[in-house]
Amino acid sequence: ALALTFDDGPHPAHTREVLRLLAERGHRATFFVVGGRVLEHPQVVREIVAQGHELGLHSHTHDYGLVFWSPERIARDLEQNISAIEEVTGQRPSIFRPPVGITSPRLALAVRALGLRVIGWSGRAYDGIGDPPPERILARLRDRLRAGAIILLHDRRERGEERPTSIDALPALLDEIERRGLRSVPVSELCPHAPASVPDAGAAFAGSPMP
Repeated sequence: ALALTFDDGPHPAHTREVLRLLAERGHRATFFVVGGRVLEHPQVVREIVAQGHELGLHSHTHDYGLVFWSPERIARDLEQNISAIEEVTGQRPSIFRPPVGITSPRLALAVRALGLRVIGWSGRAYDGIGDPPPERILARLRDRLRAGAIILLHDRRERGEERPTSIDALPALLDEIERRGLRSVPVSELCPHAPASVPDAGAAFAGSPMP
């Protein structure tokens, strides 16, 4: 197995197109969702869960400067992201992908306080900004498609409403995955180790040196 992951959603049209393509082939994925967009499109988020996919945190605001905030402020943002998903689905995600994948010691303190795991990737399509053609996306990912891989795609642009071109590449990408005898599963199924939990975020910060 490998894990297809989709960032920056949900989007009322693009996310549903991804869901349809995955359902037609019987693959499951992980969607790292932005909290503010979850509240804008709650039904799309419910559809993600209803179809057997996993939700992960991608911050509440998708601010590129998140990693430079204080640990307390980062934790508040992530708690908003968690609350939005819990309000819509009743689920509390335990995995988090920072905006554009950047981490820092400050972010590490916040993540540890909330008992989250940070999820990166082993292959990416570079489809969040710009319009790479489907064949270029496939070329970027082809050598990364192996058991244990975590593939980064987008079901919504980082900025704007344009359709990510990786959606056009997805059918051929699924063809290649299946040709190799692989299937896509949620990240937590691929990597089932539970994060260490800290029950009281305030206590976790108390007395901690702030970078």
